[in-house]
Amino acid sequence: MAGMILQTDLTRAQLLGEALQNARGKKKFVLGEPLIWPELLPFLPTRMAELHKWYAVQSKASKLEMFPARIKDEHFWRGADDVYIEFASLYDLYHQDALHKSLVSVWCM
Repeated sequence: MAGMILQTDLTRAQLLGEALQNARGKKKFVLGEPLIWPELLPFLPTRMAELHKWYAVQSKASKLEMFPARIKDEHFWRGADDVYIEFASLYDLYHQDALHKSLVSVWCM
């Protein structure tokens, strides 16, 4: 293990994952601002572009940090309910970063 660590030439922070938070080129999440760099927006797939447009309108209009998604009884067989998804989770989705379980649950439906 020590030999592999020496061969990778990574710092202690990189090995522990601490450096990932400040990765070069990663846009920081700010509510109401685009989730990705504006020059990348034209290259998004159709549904991702639609979701980004919806986020832009909702995050500026409501100033809320999360939104509800309605789930039906047949999704989890526990009755109809709402799952709350933070806008920051959408940011993680666009950057293919760690996802919150509520976002993954909605995606699976």
